[in-house]
Amino acid sequence: MKTMRRFALVLLCTVGVAPSFSQWQNIGPDGSDVRCFAISGTNLFSGTFGYGLFLSTNYGTSWSPINTGLTDLYIRSLVVSGTNLFAGLNDGVFLSTNNGASWTIVSSGLSNPIVLSFAVYRADVFAGTRDGVFSSTNNGTSWIYTGLTNTYVRSLAIADTILFAGTNGGIFLSTNGGTTWAADNTGLTTSDVQSLVTSETNLFAGTAGGVFLSTNRGTNWAVVNTGLADKYVHSLAVSDKNLFAGTDGGVYLSTNSGTSWT
Repeated sequence: MKTMRRFALVLLCTVGVAPSFSQWQNIGPDGSDVRCFAISGTNLFSGTFGYGLFLSTNYGTSWSPINTGLTDLYIRSLVVSGTNLFAGLNDGVFLSTNNGASWTIVSSGLSNPIVLSFAVYRADVFAGTRDGVFSSTNNGTSWIYTGLTNTYVRSLAIADTILFAGTNGGIFLSTNGGTTWAADNTGLTTSDVQSLVTSETNLFAGTAGGVFLSTNRGTNWAVVNTGLADKYVHSLAVSDKNLFAGTDGGVYLSTNSGTSWT
């Protein structure tokens, strides 16, 4: 496994800054158990647990189902890599090259078909599974195991030279492409981490206890829940200054990237 020196997202800020918090508003899909997001241009993809995939082209004002070719409707993870959209289901990894209009399975090399999370850098796709972290350099045609002692990897994020993994045992980081890992949990009040996402200089974690923010590459975490009615956060996504949170009660929105909340 190659190292991760090429990763270019930078997470730098000061420790101990107490932000104020913005309000959240529910934008649907109505009644759906939202587990994951992906954003490509003006397309917002929403993966639900039992209802399949939905596409919105107007930032959540309306949604359309996009499930042709999927073998089940329990969507656990989504990621965009160039013109490719990957979805992790109970039945493995599925790939769409046409914004979800059709899907094909691409799971060769995975020891467990249930893919809980993805992260992407250039042509490299990382998959978090119940058997650890895997990587693919050929758009999912084959996958290679990279490791992690805590194998239940619910979420992945990449920042600078660091690969972050959110698990049911907290957050772990690797500075060498997954060869070795270290715990990274100071300030978290729950170890049940469902999702991770970067936004400019911030790293957000969605957990069973709400949203947490780190401004120093995960060295410290602070809770950021004011106005968030449903605090079981399955998924997070960022578009410009908008931070989306997928919960048991639908999608919530913060309009300032979480850096100043009211």
